[in-house]
Amino acid sequence: MSEGKISERSRRVARNTLLLYLRMLLLLVIGLFTSRLVLQALGEQDYGTYNAVYGMVMMFTLLSGSMSNAISRYMAFELGAAGVSAGASGSDAAAGGGERLRKLFCSAILIQLALVLLLALLVPTLGEWYLSTRMVIPEGSLGKARLVMYASALLLAIQLFSIPYNAVIISREKMKVFAYISVLEAALKLAVAFYLLYTPYDKLICYALCMPAVALLIRSTYAIHCRRSYPECRGAVIIDMGAVRGILGLGGWSFAAGAASTMNTHGLGILSNRFFGVGVNASRAIATQVEGIIKQFVSNFLTALNPQITKSWAEGNRDYCFALVAKGCKFSSLIVLAFAVPFAFEAQTLLELWLGDVVPEGAALFTSLSLFCLLADMGANSIFQLVLSTGRVARYYIVTSLISLLAYILAYISFALGGQAHNAYLSCLGVYLICDLVKLLLARGLTGLSLRPFFKEVVLPCLG
Repeated sequence: MSEGKISERSRRVARNTLLLYLRMLLLLVIGLFTSRLVLQALGEQDYGTYNAVYGMVMMFTLLSGSMSNAISRYMAFELGAAGVSAGASGSDAAAGGGERLRKLFCSAILIQLALVLLLALLVPTLGEWYLSTRMVIPEGSLGKARLVMYASALLLAIQLFSIPYNAVIISREKMKVFAYISVLEAALKLAVAFYLLYTPYDKLICYALCMPAVALLIRSTYAIHCRRSYPECRGAVIIDMGAVRGILGLGGWSFAAGAASTMNTHGLGILSNRFFGVGVNASRAIATQVEGIIKQFVSNFLTALNPQITKSWAEGNRDYCFALVAKGCKFSSLIVLAFAVPFAFEAQTLLELWLGDVVPEGAALFTSLSLFCLLADMGANSIFQLVLSTGRVARYYIVTSLISLLAYILAYISFALGGQAHNAYLSCLGVYLICDLVKLLLARGLTGLSLRPFFKEVVLPCLG
């Protein structure tokens, strides 16, 4: 590949990253204010109840998370293999494998429809059983919790249908779309927060119903944009069973990784609810929101970078691909460190500046620990993208998933022996650090990634 083409790709990554960060700064301000209003409006008990039930429903995302990565990988790989540039559309895209892209997109929609139907079976049965017999819900709130469960299931179903459209946008590196539409989404959530402060109706029920309504409007906007802008998203439905099998095959292997990730997030939230009640769920929710905001900073950078990793691997440009992976790991770690260090010393003060005098007990400690868990988890994300680009993921997923699941097992043992709620984060931190080393060793075997330059360019600068 010519130096000019590499330079143009680097400039595109930089432009997309800058655009996503400008969008993130605006969303950060709106999101922090929105979260404060929601906590004030709901109160700690209803806030904890919502997040406990929502987390239980989000356990079903292990059905969808694996498919999301598989769909995005196939779209980006097909564009790279066909030589379609990030800005190609219309006849250019059609000439570069547009029919294949349309088959991939239609196959992805079919898979998501099947997952939604499965969700419709599981929530009224398994979800209803767990809510009624296992969850710790404040007395008199079971009816509201049940409504939250079904509203959250609807929210998840809407998100499932958005995955193929978002995969198209990411693969084509059209980050302006995310910038504009996500600002609209943040504004709508802020409007919901203000509504909660003044509504005379039950605030928990209103919040549970408003969230899927906002999601439906936003996902419809993404769908309309994709159908108008990208030829693979419109026209006759074409089902390619080969594409379906390919996505399901790759997604099937990543199911184990998705299950481990879900168990270590929503699963630990459910486990904490069983041992400590909804108060701990409120504290965990605050930590999760802070973690999610910082994770978005990292994800904005990786969203711009990941398609280039996949495309450069598809083109056979290994040196450029490995350089991108090193940059992804280094800058992801530095971004998280920039937030984790202040929170390690002044978490309570920072949370009080954000939430006022309604900071749930334990939220400061949970937040500090969760950020170091995020550092261990997100620092190796580009390694995962490299392996995903090869399509040879079976061993990687099996080994890393089994190791990651140890965090949930260790937390359960700790709770059963009388350990404190924050031990869940300590379990995750120790297991994630071990998993990072294993990921590097697996990537070396699968791709030929050299570890000595990686440690010199990534690990040592972050430790220093």
